[in-house]
Amino acid sequence: MRWKHRAPIGPWIDPRTLFTRQEIAERTGVSDEVLNFWIKRGLLVATEGGFGKGSHRRFHFAQLNIAALLGVFREHFGANIATLQSLAQLFQRAVKTFEKASLPVSSWSDAASIAQKLSDFRAGRPIFVNVHDYDDPDYKTLSSDEQMRKRPAKNEAEVLAESLDREVSPAALLKFAEAIGPGKYQDARVAKAILGSIVEPEHFGDLSWLMRQTDAGWDIREALDGLDFNEIQGQVFGPAVFVPVATVIRSVWDLPSWSQLRNLRIARECQSLLDELKIQALVTPANETDFYVHVDAPRAEWPVLLPLLKTHANYFELRDPAEIESDATEDLGK
Repeated sequence: MRWKHRAPIGPWIDPRTLFTRQEIAERTGVSDEVLNFWIKRGLLVATEGGFGKGSHRRFHFAQLNIAALLGVFREHFGANIATLQSLAQLFQRAVKTFEKASLPVSSWSDAASIAQKLSDFRAGRPIFVNVHDYDDPDYKTLSSDEQMRKRPAKNEAEVLAESLDREVSPAALLKFAEAIGPGKYQDARVAKAILGSIVEPEHFGDLSWLMRQTDAGWDIREALDGLDFNEIQGQVFGPAVFVPVATVIRSVWDLPSWSQLRNLRIARECQSLLDELKIQALVTPANETDFYVHVDAPRAEWPVLLPLLKTHANYFELRDPAEIESDATEDLGK
């Protein structure tokens, strides 16, 4: 569902908030002794403090998510310190690359993909683009095979056109892609989980990772919202561990589920639009799976509301206040 104006949920906590080691232990379930050892070995990095007697270390929220993920590997998979250090290096590198990004979280992977494609193109490796553009007048009349037909890109403009993000200006996307450089696609995925789960929680989704360690480092594949790991279908991926990343991070912060956050965002968008149109209605997020939001409105507003919402009928439950009052009276009588 798309509205003219977006009303994002915003950060779940103030990203500037810093946490003590004791608070990390309370939220992640990792013992203070283990945390102290990890800090000394550089697995967790303090934002401030720890440089003098009586100077207490304080940590960015990302370090809590890293500690929680490391705790899963230590407790459930029996990972040794060498394995935990290799994971921490990956996590810390991803955070360092993206924590000050000027782009929305949802655009990080796009920027990383563009950086890699541009690097490959400049090195003389072919980058394939669609022969036919989706905006071509005759595109929909073509067969599916013809629509998907590819050819090597002739210039960088064609490489960029294949990967542009409609929510971000091409100039901003290209600037960030050039800044981070190639080889950052997996880091972008990791950063989306460790940072994006708090900064833009409604875009986080029910994320899971399938992880394996190779000679070149960690290979991480992801699945969203209970879907399969489509990236590895038909491949011999080898032994790997399954990590329910969303579950781990939500437990640290008591985050609602992704569907609840989605419904809250849609309710805010819808309410903003109706208020702008001066339509008297109250929009609330739904808990049911069959609806995204409830719209409670006086019957006098229905002639205006129904045409507006009919294209999204399965997302709404329109209720007359008289019905609501009747239901309430009936419930009280039981």
